[in-house]
Amino acid sequence: MNHVRELLGRRQKHFLTVPCAGGVQKLDVSDIYYVEICDHDLLFHTKQGEVHSTGSMRDVEQKLPPENFFRSSKAYLVNLEHVDGIQDEDAIVNGERVQISRAKRKAFLAALNHYMGETI
Repeated sequence: MNHVRELLGRRQKHFLTVPCAGGVQKLDVSDIYYVEICDHDLLFHTKQGEVHSTGSMRDVEQKLPPENFFRSSKAYLVNLEHVDGIQDEDAIVNGERVQISRAKRKAFLAALNHYMGETI
């Protein structure tokens, strides 16, 4: 029963407020495909499109639920909910290839298997 409650708790909406040009934007965490660091800025790839923001990847990583997000490399933070597969050295997220570093590949696959096992 506790396991069911935990799974239902994951389905509750969680939001992240990020600074962007001219103000802030509220993002539904489940709508984030992945976060990319690009030219010292953050780029949130979401269902609604790309959101450019400032800040550090470390700060974003700490604000997002660790059971759903995994840092696949220095440049990417991936929402495991949206991983469609693995091809070569990359994760396929919403039809796009996202790099998995060699050093994090084993841990990424373990986190993905754990996530998939808990959501089935």
